[in-house]
Amino acid sequence: MSASMPETKRDKRQGTTGATDPAAMQTVASYLKTDRGAVLPNLLEREVRDYGTGIVDKECFISPEYHKREVQMLWSRVWQLACLEQDIPHVGDYLEYVIADQSILVVRETPTQVRAFFNACRHRGNRLKVGCGSSRELRCSFHAWAWNLDGSVKDIPCRWDFPAVRDEDYKLPECRVGLWNGFVFINMDPNAEPLEDFLGPTLLRHFGEWPSLATRWKAIHVAKEMNCNWKVAIEAFVEAYHAFKVHPQWLNYAGDANTQYDAYGLHARFIVPLGVPSPHRTEPVSEQKIVESMVTTEFADPWSTDGAPLTIPTVPEGGRARDVLSDLRRAELLRRTGVDYSAASDAQMLDLIEYWVFPNVCIWAGEGAPLIYRARPNGNNPDSCIWETMVLVPVAEGQERPPAAPANFVPAHKSYVEGAPEMGRSAPVFDQDASNLARMQLGLHSQGFPGPMYGKYMEMNIRQFHYNLEQWLAKKTRTAR
Repeated sequence: MSASMPETKRDKRQGTTGATDPAAMQTVASYLKTDRGAVLPNLLEREVRDYGTGIVDKECFISPEYHKREVQMLWSRVWQLACLEQDIPHVGDYLEYVIADQSILVVRETPTQVRAFFNACRHRGNRLKVGCGSSRELRCSFHAWAWNLDGSVKDIPCRWDFPAVRDEDYKLPECRVGLWNGFVFINMDPNAEPLEDFLGPTLLRHFGEWPSLATRWKAIHVAKEMNCNWKVAIEAFVEAYHAFKVHPQWLNYAGDANTQYDAYGLHARFIVPLGVPSPHRTEPVSEQKIVESMVTTEFADPWSTDGAPLTIPTVPEGGRARDVLSDLRRAELLRRTGVDYSAASDAQMLDLIEYWVFPNVCIWAGEGAPLIYRARPNGNNPDSCIWETMVLVPVAEGQERPPAAPANFVPAHKSYVEGAPEMGRSAPVFDQDASNLARMQLGLHSQGFPGPMYGKYMEMNIRQFHYNLEQWLAKKTRTAR
């Protein structure tokens, strides 16, 4: 990758570029100044860095050798989201997390202790568990060797025939586990830094200001097979530059070119203001039209309504669509979940606020899109990946949380509309994105294409990611020698 050492500097435009003269466009900061409610301090922060303007070598997307480097130096040594704590709520619950050719078994040992084991029987290597379930022991389906939930040996049939086996030597090898905000992270490297150090002070402080995600309910989980590299998939969901072309329905109510991008060392964020028209629109849009467009699309999502018909509110004379829409969302959340957001800012209720946790997870804050994204390589095929979307719905204090939704696997040949009806009106939106990914992967193999030329600001977070990925792989390679 051709990228300069990142340079931190103030960006006076604060997230505006491209559609018209940047100086004529509003910024996220300017919208926040007129928002009602308590604007969280982290929304007022900016951190922009210069990652150069060079082309990124396409080999990182298509090369089997590059994939092997990632398996050895990234996936085996980085903190990564394995599951949510609510996926394994009871003692004995387990979930298999697969990354490339590695299978990790995440197990609830006690009400407060979670462990993660390399998922291979110490006898002949058979995978101990597949998928998810619950058991008070980890017993192999081949010869019935068994381990306790803490990884200690429980039973070896015909023990007399294995005189060289000592229990203390045949515990299940473990990964490191970190719990944060209702998430279970694992790391295969026993010498890895603590999860808190990996996340860094900025993310920890920011999410300390946002309402906790640990109490939310995972209502939807869709795992979609994509015919593209995992990096191609995640890059499509961390910038708003594509929105005016791929999602034309957003033009009336999404400030795509007004998006604010922030870089935090390994991690990143973007904020897309909603309830305002895109600067790509060539004609004015009335405040009432903004409301009508957004209510019939965004507010029809399964996490925004329980199926009851919504009445499109009227914008009062001289009023703002942004105020009306945020009030509607407050009312809907209160009616459906009992959670009161009367003190929350309009940005918290509406805007798309996404944090990208290196290397492959996006966590949305706020109430506008309560989503988690995750991209994983599909086995050892650099041209295939698993793209996951999870929806976390607020639960009122004192209300019992329903069981977490299991993953619905959608094969590559099926669309979201066909394979994930639980996504509701969002299914065709995800299909709009997915329609380009396989074509992009094919284009990366073209002999006439040297590699992507990312934008300096609107795709800054992608440039930051490639810079960090190369730095990570180089550092871990040196450490391994």
